[in-house]
Amino acid sequence: MIKLRQMKIRLEGLMKMSLILVALISFSAQAQNRTVTGKITSSTTGETLPGVSVLIKGTSTGTVTSLEGSYTISVNSDSDVLVYSFIGMKPVEMAVGGRSTIDVSMDDDITSLEEIVVVGYGEQKKSVLTAAISSVKAEDLANYSAGSIDQALQGRMSGVQITPSSGSPGSGFNIKIRGAGSNGSTQPLYIVDGMRMEFMDYLDPFEIQSVEVLKDAASAAIYGAEGANGVVLVTTKEGKEGKGQINYDFQYGVQNFNSKLEVMNLQQFEAYNTEAGINRGANEIVPSSGTDWVDEIFQSAPMQRHAISFSGGTDKTTYLIGGNYFTQEGIVGGDKAKFDRLSLRFNVKHQVNDWLEIGNKFSFAHFNRSSIQENTEFGSIVQSGILMDPATPVVYNNGIPSWVLNNTDYGDQNYPMDENGKYYGVSTLMQGEMANPIARMNQAHGGLNQNLFSGSGYAKISPLKGLNITSRIGLFIGNGKDRSWSNSYFLNPRAIGTNGVSQTMFERINYQWENFASYDIKMGEHKINVMAGTSIYSKEDSYVSGYGAPLLNEIEELAYLDAIPDAQSNTIATGNSQVETLNSYFGRLQYNFNDKYLLGVTMRADGSSLLAEGKQWGYFPSISGGWVVSNEDFFSAGPFNFLKVRASWGINGSLSNVNPGESLAKVSAGFIYTDDLGNFQIGAEPTTVANPDLTWETTTQTDIGLDFGFFDDKLTGTFDYFIKTTEDLLVPGTPPSFVGNPSGLVNNGTVENKGIEIELGYQDESGPLKYAIDFNFTKINNEVTAVDPNKLYERGSNIGIDWNSATAMQEGKPIWFFRGYETAGIFQDQTEVDAYTSGVSGYTPSPGDPIIKDQLTVDTDGDGTPDATDGIISEADFVEIGSPHPDFMLGTRIKLEYKGFDFQVFAQGSFGNDVIMGFNRSDRIESNKPSFFYEDRWTESGSTNSWFRAGTATQAYTSDLMVFDGSFLKIRQVQLGYNLPKAMLGNIGVSKVRVYVSLDNFFTFTDYKGFDPEVGGSTTPSSLGIDRGSYPVPKTFLTGLTVQF
Repeated sequence: MIKLRQMKIRLEGLMKMSLILVALISFSAQAQNRTVTGKITSSTTGETLPGVSVLIKGTSTGTVTSLEGSYTISVNSDSDVLVYSFIGMKPVEMAVGGRSTIDVSMDDDITSLEEIVVVGYGEQKKSVLTAAISSVKAEDLANYSAGSIDQALQGRMSGVQITPSSGSPGSGFNIKIRGAGSNGSTQPLYIVDGMRMEFMDYLDPFEIQSVEVLKDAASAAIYGAEGANGVVLVTTKEGKEGKGQINYDFQYGVQNFNSKLEVMNLQQFEAYNTEAGINRGANEIVPSSGTDWVDEIFQSAPMQRHAISFSGGTDKTTYLIGGNYFTQEGIVGGDKAKFDRLSLRFNVKHQVNDWLEIGNKFSFAHFNRSSIQENTEFGSIVQSGILMDPATPVVYNNGIPSWVLNNTDYGDQNYPMDENGKYYGVSTLMQGEMANPIARMNQAHGGLNQNLFSGSGYAKISPLKGLNITSRIGLFIGNGKDRSWSNSYFLNPRAIGTNGVSQTMFERINYQWENFASYDIKMGEHKINVMAGTSIYSKEDSYVSGYGAPLLNEIEELAYLDAIPDAQSNTIATGNSQVETLNSYFGRLQYNFNDKYLLGVTMRADGSSLLAEGKQWGYFPSISGGWVVSNEDFFSAGPFNFLKVRASWGINGSLSNVNPGESLAKVSAGFIYTDDLGNFQIGAEPTTVANPDLTWETTTQTDIGLDFGFFDDKLTGTFDYFIKTTEDLLVPGTPPSFVGNPSGLVNNGTVENKGIEIELGYQDESGPLKYAIDFNFTKINNEVTAVDPNKLYERGSNIGIDWNSATAMQEGKPIWFFRGYETAGIFQDQTEVDAYTSGVSGYTPSPGDPIIKDQLTVDTDGDGTPDATDGIISEADFVEIGSPHPDFMLGTRIKLEYKGFDFQVFAQGSFGNDVIMGFNRSDRIESNKPSFFYEDRWTESGSTNSWFRAGTATQAYTSDLMVFDGSFLKIRQVQLGYNLPKAMLGNIGVSKVRVYVSLDNFFTFTDYKGFDPEVGGSTTPSSLGIDRGSYPVPKTFLTGLTVQF
């Protein structure tokens, strides 16, 4: 009994233990079989990724993400590893651990050589490209703090020089591709979503999907008569299949001038002018402390930018709706130099059925821009800030002083006042247009308002496999109003403001209709693409402009032409309308054998209404080939994984410098003459001789290139050598002497650009650290190889009234090189002066003046080469003293990413280019000057042999002493960003938040002594490199926020 009872107790214990064990096993199994959820996004765009495969490693258990990029999966244990994979993305493995939510950001798995590149009327893989094309993608622009696409592209591509025409808000940029290929405009052709545009100012970097620059003839020849200066293809973003997404980007910045140009202080200025023999009026009182006008004209200025987009779609329809607002005030002028831009975008694509796709890309932009005078000898605010008399205050606290009122040239005049009723300072010492810059800024009013609409719609039919037929029609409408008015004021006898208003209304309408077909054929290892099409393009410009004075009252509300008293007799009006058309036929053949041997042939025919009958049609062919050496059986890769050799040749044209009616004889009405009886007669007179032979500028280009990839494409690069020759330059003609009228444009002149381009990129990662380095290098030699045989040179831009043709175009020289007197030191004493003047006339120097070289200008033996001097110092002694073109350019970017942090530095440099300090003028000898004029001046024999005395001769200001090295290295951007962890975002519906700070254009390394070595020369090619008081590019401290929902 006892044993049975003991056994029973043991059995009951075993049963209890068994029950406990079963319960524990059940609980453990329940704990192991749990659910993990998460969301998958692209690290590049932040957008969610539908269709991502999520598998438990080592099993077949898995799922795929929904349209919203989310997933749910059951795991067996904490030790499970989830594998995420998606076409075009690098696979990701994540250990489950104790987590129930795992969000993943996936990186693109597309190497540089596998990228798809947009070409004219199509796309190509970069690995089989036979042309020279540089590309910038959306991800390269994503974190760049720039208000315009031009600025964002600076320094990013070899062979492409992007220079701000000014640092003033809204001023735009000048772009040269592979050097200056024309004596006129060198701006490339802009194609935005297939539409021809003449600028990109209305585009925000936030809108851009990619930018491709077609640099050689093989890539640009498909645009024929418009491709000589290169082509910039811009593709804007589109929606993607999946859940709708919201992207928002915000920036706020404070701008200041980068480096101060030091000018003479009051004591230095008075001492300098005393040495120069320049004296003030006998009764003028000079204050103990002066005005630093440079400090007065500059100020801190805000800027901000907001950009937002809504995108998404289904497998049939995708859409993107976006808008952005950008506003920027000027560091000179504040809201007197302000730019506002509001733009909207609507892009839609719809797959109607298997063979029909339709879509549209619409954009609208509205600009407001007010600006101040700059980079001109006559009224530039920056120039006046440098040259203004430091003894003059900004305003008088006790009314106009007696020495001004008693001066016979001044007296009781209409002196302007500030908003507090104080009179602005007036200098009786300054001459001409040099006057109080603050007063001048505050007397000018008005601005430019502009509306731009660009829209295109297309239908693409695919009736057969590989055949696509596209019809695309586009419309651009740009219109605007430009109004400016001034108060009546007096600052000196030549700085007088007239009470009046000027108004202009203008409109441009462009139509474009293109039809083209593309057919892909594959036969074994042979791949062929044939494309052919037609294009019709029309551009109509019109304007009406008027000026009226005096104003009824000097207030904004009445500063309009229709408010002018007796407007019929007190206003002047003018207007014009002109139309040009271009009809084109084009085709392209691309052949690819086994991705080894590549061939491309292009032909375009263009007919332009700008030319006379018989000259209207031009034909522009190109041919290119490539050999992918790395795909050969004999190729032993080693570190190489890709190597391609390519070459191209082709011809492009340009009519960018030709206006409608240019080839026709012109007659001017309103000619007044006196008849034999002394009566005035009104008639017309011929003003320009006809030139029915006027034709295209033609650019022939040869390119040899190399594309390569090392170490599984961690290091990729391109190398190009090119020769680009532009013939039949459009220059003013020289009619025979018996013709009494000037000639219009003729084709005469050749310019050649030779150069090399290198682009390198390296990217890798080490654990959580990702890093990338990009580098580009360009070296170009520019030379004019022929000019009009009737001229020694083509005259360029003047500086002031004494420096005639400071730039010129001459055979054997760079285009628009600097010309002036060559100096050989400084005269130290009268003995040196006497020895010099005994053999030279036309120049009467004193000790302390520069020694001007008398050049060889006389050909004594008739061999065509001057071998003797003429003994006369004159403009005939002008020689090359500098060039605005750099010897080489470079750009580099370093980017680091580590656990949510990102850091990048971007630098750009230009080396070997010169700048003329053109705001120092011989006809304004009494004005202020940079401080080095005082500090480095000659004072006595032996004091210096490099800089002249105070009050030196005119020739010093038209010599190489005004030319300075304009080389620079600019740190365009230093930016630090942080992406908030997804765990911090929780379940609030936000997929990404990034905050960042940026220093833009904060650091400039240069020897140039002016404000900014990056002188754009306005929009006049012959003024490139002349600093007449250019508005400097500001430095900006910027903060930003990016949010994606």
